[in-house]
Amino acid sequence: MVLKEVFKKILSIFNQEPAREDNKEYHLSFCNGNKAIEIKNITNNIYNINVDPNKLDTNQKNKLVEIYPEIRENNGLILKKEDLEKFEEFKLQAQEIPVLKFYKGKIKDEDYQALRISAFIQKKYNAGEEIRSDLDGLHKKYGKRGYSINNLYGTGYFDNFLKLYYLNLTMAAKECEFQNFFDQFVTEQPMTYFVNNDMSEERVIEDANYKIERCKKYGIKRLGIYGIGKLNKDKIKNFANTLEGREDVFIISIIEIGATISLILGIGSQ
Repeated sequence: MVLKEVFKKILSIFNQEPAREDNKEYHLSFCNGNKAIEIKNITNNIYNINVDPNKLDTNQKNKLVEIYPEIRENNGLILKKEDLEKFEEFKLQAQEIPVLKFYKGKIKDEDYQALRISAFIQKKYNAGEEIRSDLDGLHKKYGKRGYSINNLYGTGYFDNFLKLYYLNLTMAAKECEFQNFFDQFVTEQPMTYFVNNDMSEERVIEDANYKIERCKKYGIKRLGIYGIGKLNKDKIKNFANTLEGREDVFIISIIEIGATISLILGIGSQ
């Protein structure tokens, strides 16, 4: 489901219609407001959709979580209306702060060192250099946790989701909870699964199905499966083929860019 379709489905909860022109851009926010949903035309082509979950009935809340599970993944943290501007300011500032500088002092020293190595590995990979020995060294020093941090860094979680999660906690005066959340997120990685060359096709199928069950346990409605290289791309495509006919999971998108592939799954009935 593309982002524009997500917005359309959210609007449909409240019997609202999106702008008819295809070139319209929508921004989504969840904060306390005067109504359950408010749509404001910021410019000719940009609309802001604000939803106040506190004003939704049970049916609307269930539909919202089904369409946009991130609101549950983010612990349902909702900003007060007067804090939204401040959050947007913090968000812009955070985007300008390099990842390593942003997380200094926010995560354990051992995790931070693994993050530093991950940034180095990504730089080498982007330059087309061999990284196998670096990955082996990372795994030898920091184990599976180091590998997980590298995978999360390589797919942008440190620069996007985790930054925004921390900012949400800050606005709610709950930043002390970030370390516990980070520990669990790195250990469980409930929203992500990374396929590498050492995994057989059978193991990928077994592990991916286990991840689907974990998502169900956490109430998470999306799972991202990622891989680099032809062998891993083929494993992911083959797993995608095994999902045909299942009612508890469906394919949202399969995107291939160069040597990379991402398979995004929806958990639950479509």
